Amino acid sequence: MISVLQQQQQLLLLQQQLLLLLLLLLLLLLLLLLLLLLLLLLLLLLLLLLLLLLLLLLLLLLLLLLLLLLLLLLLLLLLLLLLLLLLLLLLRLLLLLLLLVLLRRRRLLRLQLLLLLLLLLLRLLRLLLRLRRLRLLLRRRRLRRLLRLLRLLLLLLLLLLLLLLLLLLLLLLLLLLLLLLLLLLLLLLLLLLLLLLLLLLLLLLLLLQLLLLLQLLLLLLLLLQLLLLLLHLLLLLLHLLLLLLLLLLLLLHLLLLPLLLTYTSTSTITTSTTTTSTTTTTSTSTTTSTTTTTSTTTTTTTTTATTTTTTTSTTTTTTTTTTTTTTTTTTTTTTSSTTTSTSTTTSTTTTTSTSTTTTSTTNSSTSTTTTSTTTSTSTTTTSTTTINIFT
Repeated sequence: MISVLQQQQQLLLLQQQLLLLLLLLLLLLLLLLLLLLLLLLLLLLLLLLLLLLLLLLLLLLLLLLLLLLLLLLLLLLLLLLLLLLLLLLLLRLLLLLLLLVLLRRRRLLRLQLLLLLLLLLLRLLRLLLRLRRLRLLLRRRRLRRLLRLLRLLLLLLLLLLLLLLLLLLLLLLLLLLLLLLLLLLLLLLLLLLLLLLLLLLLLLLLLLQLLLLLQLLLLLLLLLQLLLLLLHLLLLLLHLLLLLLLLLLLLLHLLLLPLLLTYTSTSTITTSTTTTSTTTTTSTSTTTSTTTTTSTTTTTTTTTATTTTTTTSTTTTTTTTTTTTTTTTTTTTTTSSTTTSTSTTTSTTTTTSTSTTTTSTTNSSTSTTTTSTTTSTSTTTTSTTTINIFT
């Protein structure tokens, strides 16, 4: 009985220690979860700060690009103004040169015309002198008429020459004007080409800026992908921790269910009967003979022990696993275990019974002593039934 009680107390102490250990494990796991959540929050804050810094850097780069564009536009405007001023100066120089050339040509033409006119006048004078000679020689009317006709012809020739000279001058002026127009057109074409080149340069700069912006956007997208991957990994870690908690809870369940669902039936029947009977009879009589009789009866102990132990254990385990393509795994595990243990111990003990009778007879007296000692039978029956059911 004392040993059974001690075993029960030890079992209770072990159960309490197991419960305390499990509670400590649960507390440690909760602390770990809290620490992981704090780490996650810190990581998220760091990532947000990094994103803000990147956005600020992007804004600064955009502002710098805008400033550069404005500076380039200002420089282009200044260059255009300088080019226009240079073109105006060139046009003025060209006009001055043309005027100088024209003036020189006009002077030359005037000189040439004067010379021609002088030559013509000289020839006319010669002709007049000849005509006078002819007049002197020929004083007839017909000759005079011929002379008049000749004079008229000469005048007409002079007029024709003058007209031709004027036409030549007009043609020269037209040619100069055409040359000026061609020069102006060439200058305009050059300006247009310069403008086109500037526009192309601006387009190239804009394309470069767009490429830079696209690269920055790609960098931002990569950073966002990295952040998403980190979050995914953190969620996976949390999932694993939750699975570990579930496993621990299942272990706790499996450990506590046998303790909660254990049915212990202990039946102890102890019958102890002790009967001690001592009878002493003394009688005195006078007999002539002496007889001594000693009778000893010894009864041995018979012990019968019967132990019957029956254990029945039934375990059923069903596992179902379903896997889909969206990275979702469902695992269902059903475990049924039934353990029945029956122990029956029957102990029968028969104690020793001793009966001693002593008779002493002397000449003068007879003494009879009877001693009877009887120890009762002790029967102990212990029946223990243990049923463990857990799922």
